[in-house]
Amino acid sequence: MPDNKNHPDSTGSFEQRGSDLRSVLSTPQGRRCLWTMMNDFGLYATSFHADNAHITAYREGLRQAALSILRDAQEYCPALFRLMMDENVYSSKT
Repeated sequence: MPDNKNHPDSTGSFEQRGSDLRSVLSTPQGRRCLWTMMNDFGLYATSFHADNAHITAYREGLRQAALSILRDAQEYCPALFRLMMDENVYSSKT
C-alpha cells in the first residue's frame, strides 16, 4: 500500500482526506461505524488459517484495509481516534 505522505490517493488531496475523516469521526455514529468496520476487517485478529493459504491472504487483505483506516485516523485526527478508543474499548470493560 502506498505511503500516505508520498503518494496521492484516488479521493483527492491529503487535506481533503483528513477533513473527510474528521467529519466521520466527529459524530458518535461515525466513530461507531469505523470501529465496527475495523473489527469486522480483523484488525485485532490473526489472519492465519492453517488449512488454506487463500483464506489467510483474504483475511490479510481485509486487515490491511483496517490498518489503513487506523493509520489515517491516528495521523489526521488523533484526538478523535482516542475518543473512539475510549468509547469502544475502555467503556466496554466497565
